[in-house]
Amino acid sequence: MCAAPNSPQVDFKATALARHYKLSRPSRVQKAQHIDYIMSGLDQQKRVTTVTLDIKYRGKKKSDAWQWIEFRNPAGKTGWLYQTADFIVFERRQDFILVNRKKLVDWVNNKIRHDLPFVTNSWHAKYRLFKRPNKNESITQIKTSDLFEISGTHIWRKQ
Repeated sequence: MCAAPNSPQVDFKATALARHYKLSRPSRVQKAQHIDYIMSGLDQQKRVTTVTLDIKYRGKKKSDAWQWIEFRNPAGKTGWLYQTADFIVFERRQDFILVNRKKLVDWVNNKIRHDLPFVTNSWHAKYRLFKRPNKNESITQIKTSDLFEISGTHIWRKQ
C-alpha cells in the first residue's frame, strides 16, 4: 500500500529523512506488536542505533490538546501502550512528538487512577479510564502538554 502525497505517513517519512534517519518497514510480527517503522541513525557518540516506532496519526480530530492512551484494545487485549515499540509518536498539525514508550508507561501509571470505576462518557475520560458499551477496551485521555514532563521527549516539526 502506497501512502498518498501529504498523508501523515509521507509527512513522518519526510520529517525523519530530513533529520538524516533511515526508515524501514516492520515484519508482519512487528506490525502485530504496533510497530509502524524501524528507524536507524547515529546517536550522539556517532554509533548506529535502531529504534522501533508506533505512530499515532491525528486523523480528523480538531484539537491537538489531548491524546488518547490505550491500555486495552476494544477486544480486551493488550493495548498499544504495553506493546513493544521503543517510541510512541503522536502527530499534531505542525509536528510530531516522540515519547519513550517505557517512560510513558511509568508516567501514565503514576497519573491515572486505576482504582476508580470506568467513566461511561468519552468527555469524562480525562485522566480517568473510559470503556465504550459492548467493548472491552480501557483508554484514557491526557493533555498533550503532559508529554513534555517525560524526560527525553522530542518535538519534530513537519517538513
